[in-house]
Amino acid sequence: MSWGKFLVRALVLFIVFWLLLFFGYGNLVLADSVVPVEGMEVDEWLAGFRMCGGISGILGFICAAIWFYIGDGFAGESGISVKYYGLLIVSFVFGVAANFLFLPASQEGSGCASLFVIIFPMLLYYLSSLIVSAPQVKYIPPLSEVIHK
Repeated sequence: MSWGKFLVRALVLFIVFWLLLFFGYGNLVLADSVVPVEGMEVDEWLAGFRMCGGISGILGFICAAIWFYIGDGFAGESGISVKYYGLLIVSFVFGVAANFLFLPASQEGSGCASLFVIIFPMLLYYLSSLIVSAPQVKYIPPLSEVIHK
């Protein structure tokens, strides 16, 4: 797989899951339930939530691109699964950082907003490594044997 195919497929994953987790959940659930801090409108809070989700997804996309780069140059040396799980941990840390740095504060009703911000980079990284990984490392992610048979 080339870099072009990886970029297109990973961006499609990013857009689909961002639309589901942040745009859809924000408009369908959070718009009616969130109570932002004093002085902030609900629409302003939702825009911040969507932006936070975008930042979170970009960080997950960066982890997926690093994995593709590592996999594209993989020549059979040991320690590849350590690199995979290390990047998974990094994507979790990126999600936690995005949650604390960019998610607007709310008094109540934010529901799963923080959870979505935290798991989005991990989800994007895992699905990208599972579906659009380099051929040399396509069997490294968990459950990849089932997908690639």
